[in-house]
Amino acid sequence: MQTLKRIPNWVWLSSFLILGAVIRFVNIGGRSLWFDEAISALAVRYDLATIATQRLEPMAPPLYLLLLGLWVRGWALLGLPANETALRAMSALFSVAAMIAVYAIGRRMFDRRTGLLAAALMMILPFQIAFAQEARSYSLIILCGALLLWAFIRALDHDRARDWIVLGVIGVIALYVNYLLALLIVVFHLYVMLLPTRRKWLIRLVLCDVVLALSLLPLVPAMLQQGRQVSALYQINQPTVLLPLVTVAFLLFGNVTDSLALVALALFVTLALLVLLAVPVVRRAIRRQIDGRLLLLLAIAMPPLIMLVLSVLIHSPYYDRWLAFTTPALVLFIAQGISLRSTALYKFLLVVLVGLAIVRLAGYYTQPDTTRPPFREASAYIVSQAQPGDVVFHLHDSTFASFRYYAPELASSLWQDDAAGWFVPAAWKWFGERTNDLSTLFNGHARIWVMSLPDTLDDSRRDLLTQIVQRYPPVLKQRFGNIEVGLYAAATSP
Repeated sequence: MQTLKRIPNWVWLSSFLILGAVIRFVNIGGRSLWFDEAISALAVRYDLATIATQRLEPMAPPLYLLLLGLWVRGWALLGLPANETALRAMSALFSVAAMIAVYAIGRRMFDRRTGLLAAALMMILPFQIAFAQEARSYSLIILCGALLLWAFIRALDHDRARDWIVLGVIGVIALYVNYLLALLIVVFHLYVMLLPTRRKWLIRLVLCDVVLALSLLPLVPAMLQQGRQVSALYQINQPTVLLPLVTVAFLLFGNVTDSLALVALALFVTLALLVLLAVPVVRRAIRRQIDGRLLLLLAIAMPPLIMLVLSVLIHSPYYDRWLAFTTPALVLFIAQGISLRSTALYKFLLVVLVGLAIVRLAGYYTQPDTTRPPFREASAYIVSQAQPGDVVFHLHDSTFASFRYYAPELASSLWQDDAAGWFVPAAWKWFGERTNDLSTLFNGHARIWVMSLPDTLDDSRRDLLTQIVQRYPPVLKQRFGNIEVGLYAAATSP
């Protein structure tokens, strides 16, 4: 043990970063691009001006897609294809960078031991790794959350103009990555309201608010339109008061298991850690003894609670992965609490936490991930069997974008039903054509391929599939994981 203590911190951190990078890049291109990732892949095929101005992903700011577009073009300059590895590698690098940021925050707020433990947890937590291997903005959101936290703490420590400018700049970048990072800025306001010198800090934060508000003016029309689209098209179950706890457990362990026992254990460990670590922090706050741990606790608790209230009041969808920016605070809170208390109970909870993370991580690498069906294999099969004049019909959005990425040379169409679709209407001019007339679709084509994910089909789409089977002779049927592919002879239909 003494030998381990004599190892320099830079050696520990470097080891964590190297191992974290290895874990994140292992099999990074092994799974197919699922719906959301395919949207990213299709969007970056457009020129950068179109990505910036036409909002190819209508529910998000444009910065992530712009960065991904530049990244893919960089790979092209090196003569490398824009495949799954290329599209996801940027996310993996953002995830490694977040480990560095978390270490820096832990060292500044508490001590080096806390920073190292937090970086080690970031290294192995399944949520971090799953979204480091996804061509989406979540790893960048996590990094922005960590950088915002770091910049705010630095500004409070030094109170220099340049530090507040840095906070404002990072805030602008963060909001151009994801609007919900504004909730972390709300947490900063709540925290300074509890400080003895709150008037001074509030003045500085209000100045930052003005800068952020002005920077968002170009996005306001799109933001208003997106808000209406999300509220109208995206339905969720009625949220419950337990949803924030489930969210916190998900942000630690991800959802790479179907085992109810592991899910229950993850919820138990999360609840136990948060309660045990939060009670002394809340007691100190009641006595007006405010420290950095309260800031972390607010950053963990307030965003999901605000989202829960909004979901109840205005039917805004509560989407847990959108709260990924809270994970740096969550990991730091756990690391500092366990580092501060070396009792057997906390050591036991740490061992269970790490063990559960490793088990979930092993499941992620060894078990099929139903959220990433084998679109690559299914699309390749259709391409290999297709004949001139074939068309591929999709019963639901869930298969359409991925197929367009993997087989752009084949004609494809999607059944039109905005109420049950995943695309918002503004995306259709960029990503495909739709139809609501089977006769028109089948007219002029000798053979029709039908691709679907049965779990995404509602009753009307199941009835539609039944009509196809009854009206057109089936030629073959194949299954790839949870994807169903059928071929029907349209020319011989009655």
